[in-house]
Amino acid sequence: IKSHTARRRVSWAIAAVLILPFVLFFHASRQNTQRGPGGSAGTLFGKPIPWETFQEQRAWLMRQFRNQFGDELPASLNPLLTQYTWDRLLLLEEAKRRRLRVSDAELADAIQRISAFQDQGRFVPERYRRLLQAMGTFPEAFERMLRSDLLLEQLTTRINASVNVSEAEIQAAYTDAHEQLKALLIAFAPSAFTHAITAAEEELRAFYDAHPDDWRIPEQLVVEYAGASQDELASRAQPSEDALHAFYEDHRDQFTKPDGTRPPFADVAEAVKPQLIDAQVRKQLKALALDLEEDLEDQRPFEEIVRSRALRVHTVGPFPADAPDPSTIELAIAQSVRTLHAGQLGAVVETDRGTALARLLQRIPARLPPFEDVRARVEERVIASRARDAARAAAAALHARLASRIASGTRFEEAVLLEEPRPAARMVQLTRTQPIEPLGVVPMVNDAAFRIPLGTLSDVIETPEALVIIRPEERLPVENAPLAQEADALRETVLTQKRNTH
Repeated sequence: IKSHTARRRVSWAIAAVLILPFVLFFHASRQNTQRGPGGSAGTLFGKPIPWETFQEQRAWLMRQFRNQFGDELPASLNPLLTQYTWDRLLLLEEAKRRRLRVSDAELADAIQRISAFQDQGRFVPERYRRLLQAMGTFPEAFERMLRSDLLLEQLTTRINASVNVSEAEIQAAYTDAHEQLKALLIAFAPSAFTHAITAAEEELRAFYDAHPDDWRIPEQLVVEYAGASQDELASRAQPSEDALHAFYEDHRDQFTKPDGTRPPFADVAEAVKPQLIDAQVRKQLKALALDLEEDLEDQRPFEEIVRSRALRVHTVGPFPADAPDPSTIELAIAQSVRTLHAGQLGAVVETDRGTALARLLQRIPARLPPFEDVRARVEERVIASRARDAARAAAAALHARLASRIASGTRFEEAVLLEEPRPAARMVQLTRTQPIEPLGVVPMVNDAAFRIPLGTLSDVIETPEALVIIRPEERLPVENAPLAQEADALRETVLTQKRNTH
């Protein structure tokens, strides 16, 4: 091509045809491998899972968690939430593999059966759209997630239907529940070693410096709240005789007998009164909540709200921001001010116990107390740690000596008698699940006793109470006579376990 202009145009055409796709390809490859918008959250069955898909499923599960546990989810739930999200995606892939489908009619029926979208049992489209808007989502996203839930229900139903329990499995479960054995238990309690342990001042200070989070005082809150409790209003309620009669007449169904007859008022007056008081109190609490909402919208000061509504003020704190004591303050009230600045009002709180409005008075930052203030706790921890080390070493040394003597031909009883001082051994009778005296509930010890052959020493087992060596001596016969009485309950237990496994 002799024309310079033509050559330039052709060059641009070649660039568009060849170079641009390479640029797009490498750009897309980078996006697919990154964790974030436009990238991949991970791989499932060799297939990349888009970041947006993962986050949508995670947000859906988080909403369900909040419905169950409250708005302020502890950070410790985050790993569990992530694992549940992957589990959910895995099960949805399995549902697709099995070609399960949820029709539009099934989805619509499920939506219309949700009580939150109904008014007196009738589905209201406007309420549906309004509630979704309040939740910060759209019908398309909500219906996509709900369709996933219905798919998982189908999958679960199919899995459950495919699981059966045999009589042999019931017999095995009965045997596991009732089988007993006698075993020799040797326990080394750390508390038995504490009397011989002392800790130097330098050691205590070094332990204090190495474990600052163990002594740190968490962030504290001081809160004041005002409102009314259900018990408080109920104690003051004095319904009139006319009100009791009216409630009795307005709620005929509640006092109608199974045969269709209705007892006279005098016979049920004692039952009518608490029900009427409960209904009146609930109305009062709801009215108070609406009044407080209006006060918040009008931005009225806390003191003015308290004065105008004739409310009592309660001050609580300081208490840990992340772990308030429910006996001191209702968790919902504490959560309502958890993220606020001092002086700010939280949202109106409505619980089964009452209605309240809270204000954060003070936020005390987390701090590390001086060594002198926690010296006793540090010393206790150091001595306890060294005592457990000593108990662990003593148990390991005894186990090694006994195993060596037995390997050389000495009988176990004789090997024990050679020990000075004599180890504190006791004969215990245990099942696979029941507590063991004096250890309490330690499944690992029960499991070891039933897993190893009779007459065999277990390894040293570390439990919260002690370092343990156990030697099963005798298996006791299982009596089958009560099996018939427990068969139905055992069948249900085994069925549930197998369904969960599948």
